[in-house]
This record gives sequence, C-alpha cells and structure tokens, in this order.
Amino acid sequence: MRPRVFIWYGHHLFAKVMAPVLRREGMEVIGMATDSSAAVPAILAAHPDVVVTDRIVEREYPLGIAEIIRGSARVRVLVLDLIEDEMRIYDGVGQGAAKLTSIIRAIEDAVERPGLPMAG
Repeated sequence: MRPRVFIWYGHHLFAKVMAPVLRREGMEVIGMATDSSAAVPAILAAHPDVVVTDRIVEREYPLGIAEIIRGSARVRVLVLDLIEDEMRIYDGVGQGAAKLTSIIRAIEDAVERPGLPMAG
C-alpha cells in the first residue's frame, strides 16, 4: 500500500521540491495547502497517513498540528527543518533528516505501524 501524503507548507519552494520527490519514491500526494484555515480542514477531510510540513508551519500553526493529531489516531506529522537538518515526528519520536532515505522511511513507517487502522 502506498503511503497517502498531504503536504502543508509555509514556503512554496518546499512543496515544489517535496511533491515530485515523494511521488518519485512511490508516495501518493493527496493534497497540498499553505495556510491553516484551508490546510487543517483539508487534511482532516483527506485522512492522510502522513502530513509533511516545514518549520514555518510548525512555528506559526502549532495548534493546527495539534488539531490534526487529535483528529486522527493514525496520522503522523513530519516537520522537516532543512536548514537545521532535522526532522521532528509528531506522534512520538524525532530523528535526523540528513538523508532522503530517512524521510522516506518515516513516511513508510506510518503505514506499517501495527494496531492502527489504515487511512481512508
């Protein structure tokens, strides 16, 4: 099963780069949005496995991230900070984002977590 990914971005370049990379890696990008008033309802309606976002969103919309996590037991929110070279995973652990493989693995892990219902 391909992971269903929603990209919530604060900087347009982030989405322009992430969408084709994730598609190339076999992910299904089911939506993209920029501001919380549109992003949060769209994410909750789309039921993604993973929301990939950037540090701008994390800094400016922490309550939006919290609402997404409360709205779905399954969703995993990955916050990529490409300047600081780190990745925070909202559902538990954090890890480095030094390589594309670590980002892809974190997304794939979202659909492989046992005991949680699949999105959709």
